[in-house]
Amino acid sequence: MQPELLVIICYTTIINSNVRQQTLLRLYRSLIKIRSKLDYGCVVYGSARPSYFKLLDPIQNHVLRLCLGAFRTSPTTSLYLEANEPPQRKKLSLQFCLKLSANSNNPAYNAVFNSEFKTQFDNKPIQTWPMGLRVSDDLQSVGFKKRNVFPTAVSTIAPWLLKCPAINLSLCSYDKTTTSPELFKHKFFELWSELSNHLEIYTDVSKDGLRTAAAVAAPSTVKKVCLPNNTSIFTAEIRALNMALGII
Repeated sequence: MQPELLVIICYTTIINSNVRQQTLLRLYRSLIKIRSKLDYGCVVYGSARPSYFKLLDPIQNHVLRLCLGAFRTSPTTSLYLEANEPPQRKKLSLQFCLKLSANSNNPAYNAVFNSEFKTQFDNKPIQTWPMGLRVSDDLQSVGFKKRNVFPTAVSTIAPWLLKCPAINLSLCSYDKTTTSPELFKHKFFELWSELSNHLEIYTDVSKDGLRTAAAVAAPSTVKKVCLPNNTSIFTAEIRALNMALGII
């Protein structure tokens, strides 16, 4: 694998001598298949001994040196900082755990978040820790708290059996930067008059610094919720839609 990788990267460097470092890094991350081979299954093989990783890490380190034009003596830490490249195994393990935290029915959930063997591994520091113990400190460093996770569940109805909703996007054809609010209001009332026999439910979200909130207003009820700090606006929109579905 290594000779193939070196030929591709070196050839690209020769024919594009003036190409920027970011272009080469983007090429490596998206096109070079060795990257996908290194990442595949790293959540599982991340529990291997550190001596085994010494066979894999030099491959990526050498690629970063080629992309950045760094010296062979450049420290590995500086390569990752210069390329804005986080430790890939740690990053993918965190992503897996964050996704897993929303589904307590997953068979791997208890193994990661309810480990019963922490005391045993604390008494044997030489032993290789399982993933749940390895990522616990990293999860705390990113501010993860299980109580802030919105649980998800797999639907019991197959997606192809669901009825596709009718969505009217006519108002999206107007540019908000060039369209006056009066025209938007006029077009909305035109649309509203055509749907007078439908149930009206409105959703809204707001974000002020770290604080985020979502609200739903229906003819007979109003629901609102304050979301955990640092919640994205996209998560708030989904939460508002979920509350609207609850009313329906």
